[in-house]
Amino acid sequence: EQVAVPRPAHVPIFGSGVEWALVWIVSLLFCFTQQLQYPSVVERYLNSSTGVVGEGQIYRSFTALFLHGDLNHLMGNAVFGLIFGILVANSFRAILGWGLILLSGFLGNLLNAWMFFPGPFESLGASTAVFGALGLLVGSGLSLAWDERSYRRGLRAFAPLLAGVMIFTMNGIGGPGVDTLAHVNGMLFGILLGFPVAQVLARKEG
Repeated sequence: EQVAVPRPAHVPIFGSGVEWALVWIVSLLFCFTQQLQYPSVVERYLNSSTGVVGEGQIYRSFTALFLHGDLNHLMGNAVFGLIFGILVANSFRAILGWGLILLSGFLGNLLNAWMFFPGPFESLGASTAVFGALGLLVGSGLSLAWDERSYRRGLRAFAPLLAGVMIFTMNGIGGPGVDTLAHVNGMLFGILLGFPVAQVLARKEG
């Protein structure tokens, strides 16, 4: 008698996309030099509840991802963005992965501006996108857990999030002036985008 052996869920693994990560870091450095040379850049392109919601300047929620308060702020986001971005690229392909990271950050900032409106609110920094990358990794893990119907894998899917929060905490990226809500929103959109996209990729590669 033949017994059917269930096939494990296929986990697609793509290239690291290091070149795109470097393009992203170079973009952050370039924008920072522009901030130093032209201080008005910050006021014009940061995320703002009044600008985004009140005046319809939606682009601010995207451009704010490339602006930083100081060099330490920039370096922290660049390093962790590089690490998590490469992991996302391995799960979603390089261009798609980085596109999803930026989209998660943009949507997180957009929601943040809307939540604070009509009150005054301003923010800047790539950390919303970095937490979006963490959310994408969680979404990818949840997709695998769903395919395998594994409760244990579902719990393990949140390991990237826990690791990321621990790293951010240990390196002092937190406290007064930190837009925690934007981090949460970026992570939320990362999960919401990551799960269905990972499902589609698994079907195509399976």
